[in-house]
Amino acid sequence: MIRVGYFKRGLNYFFILCLILGIVILAVPNILEFVIAIFLIVLGISGLLSGLHKRRSFF
Repeated sequence: MIRVGYFKRGLNYFFILCLILGIVILAVPNILEFVIAIFLIVLGISGLLSGLHKRRSFF
């Protein structure tokens, strides 16, 4: 049986890692890396914000 909130903590770490990688990649001036960095930052912010409005489940 799979618990409902099993991957929740791992996904939060993933989105934080995306934010950090995006900021680090932004330091290197290259157009392709700039696009990848913006994508990672947007993915990290949207993932963290999507977890804020969900109700916490005790199951």
